[in-house]
Parts: sequence; C-alpha cells; structure tokens
Amino acid sequence: MVATSYRTTGIAGAILLIGGTAFLIALAPGRPFAWLLPATILIGLGMGFCNQTFLLAMQGSVGWDQRGVATSSFLFLRTIGQSLGAAIGGAMLNFGIARMAPGAGDAVEKLLQPAQRASLGADVIARLSSVIAASLHDVYVVAGMLAVVSLGMTLLLPTRLSPTQTSHSGG
Repeated sequence: MVATSYRTTGIAGAILLIGGTAFLIALAPGRPFAWLLPATILIGLGMGFCNQTFLLAMQGSVGWDQRGVATSSFLFLRTIGQSLGAAIGGAMLNFGIARMAPGAGDAVEKLLQPAQRASLGADVIARLSSVIAASLHDVYVVAGMLAVVSLGMTLLLPTRLSPTQTSHSGG
C-alpha cells in the first residue's frame, strides 16, 4: 500500500475474492476435496487485502482525535455485515433445500450426522447431496456477485491515495 495506493491494494484484494468465489461457483459434487484449497486461499488473501486496505484508508481519512471512534465504528459495521452475510447465506441454503426437497429437513439433519447417515439409502443420500450442492451453488453465486461489487466500489477510491498521502493532514 505504501509503494502503490489503497486503490491498487484494494483492487488486488477484490480480484482475489472474485477468483476464490469463481472456484466455489465451479465446485461440483464430483470435484475432489482439494478443489476447496485454492478457493479458501484466494478468499482469505482477498479478505485480508480488502479489510486492511479499507481500515487503513478510513483511518487515514480522519484526524488522530477521531481514529478510535472511526475504527470502532468500522469494526462494528464489519461485524454486522458478517452476521448479515452469514444469516442471508444460511437462509438461502435453507430456502433452496426446502424448495427442492420439501419436508426433507429431518433427512438433511441425518445426512449431516455421520452416525445417522448409515440409516439413509444411497439414493436418498445422492438426492440430498445434490439438493445441498445446488443450494450452496446459489449462495456462492451471490458471494461472487458481492465480490464483483467490491471491485466496483474499490475502483471508486482515489488513484493516488496511500498511507503516505492521505486525504487528511493527520491533525
């Protein structure tokens, strides 16, 4: 960030997020478990780049006497956003399962419990796995769209703003 700008670092983070969500969108039941490794690495790096960039850009845009309030507000809103994101993703997953397999709630619960999974037939396991995969795919598509929105918003940052050249004099 010091050598380039908040914008450049944020763009790199958003591109990493888009790449990670692309791996998740391409995830299918037949893919090996290792397919998740690049997805998690890219998303983790992307979130790290974006979170730090936006936090430092926000801190650099206010005076020293306001940094505590600004930082705590930023972190509070980030926590709210994470909570809402998890809730919306969970609701989408549950809605998708209910839509594609009405009344399958108990069976899905059994599928996710290794001890009870044996009581389900192979055809039921295959059907429920397919339903869960399709519902998760919808969640991943929305996450991918949000990653693209993140890139768009990052492009709105001033091009030369960096930790060494802030919009506030630091007073």
